[in-house]
Amino acid sequence: MFRAVFFSASVRACARSEQRDVVCSRRTLASAYQDQTHASLKDKIMSNPIPEPISSFVAATLNQHTPERRRSLASKLFNLIPTLLTFGLLAVVAFFGHHFGWKMPKASELQGAPVTAKKANWCSEHNVPEDECVECNPKLMPKPEKPRWCKEHGVFECPTHHPKLAQVVGEPKLPQYDTVEAINLFDRSENNSRCKKFLNRIQYESVEAFAKQNIDVDVATER
Repeated sequence: MFRAVFFSASVRACARSEQRDVVCSRRTLASAYQDQTHASLKDKIMSNPIPEPISSFVAATLNQHTPERRRSLASKLFNLIPTLLTFGLLAVVAFFGHHFGWKMPKASELQGAPVTAKKANWCSEHNVPEDECVECNPKLMPKPEKPRWCKEHGVFECPTHHPKLAQVVGEPKLPQYDTVEAINLFDRSENNSRCKKFLNRIQYESVEAFAKQNIDVDVATER
C-alpha cells in the first residue's frame, strides 16, 4: 500500500516536471521568435531609409523653436512697420480732409475743362443765391422747433388742426368734407412719424431752373 502511494506521488511529480519543461520550452521558443522578428524589422528599416521629404519635414518640425525661428518672426514683425505707417498716414489725411472739407475735383476738371469762376453772392453748398438761401438764413423761412405729428391724418404740421400753417390767400377755411375718409379712399403708403426729411427744403436758382425740371404745379380747389 505504501509503495502504491509513493509510486502515484512520484508519477504526479514527474508529470508536473514535464509540464514545467514544456512551458519553459514554449517561452524559450516565443522569446527566440520575438528576437528574430525584431532583428528582421531592424534590418528592413536599415535597408529602407526614410525618404528625403519626410526627413526634411521631421527636421523642420524639430527646429521650429530654434533661435532662427524666433529671428524670422521678429523680422516679419519688423517688415509690418512700413505697412502700419502707411495706413496711419492715410487715416490722418482722411481725418484732416473731412475736418477741413477737402473735395475731389470733378471729372471734367481732370480732363482739362476750364474751371468756372465762382459767382458773387452765391451759396455753393445749396447752389442758390446766398442772400436767398433759406438753409443758410433760417430767418427767411424758419423751421418748426418741435414738429407736431397728427395721428388722425398721418402728417406733420397738419393744416386741418393748425389752420394758420395753411399757405392760402386770405383767411384759411377748413374743407367741408371728411378729410380722414378722403385719405382712406385710396391705398397709399403711410408716413413715418420719426422721419424728419420734410425739414429739408429743395431750392432752385431761379424760376427758369425750376421750369427745366418739368415739375407740375397746380392749385388745389374744393369741389
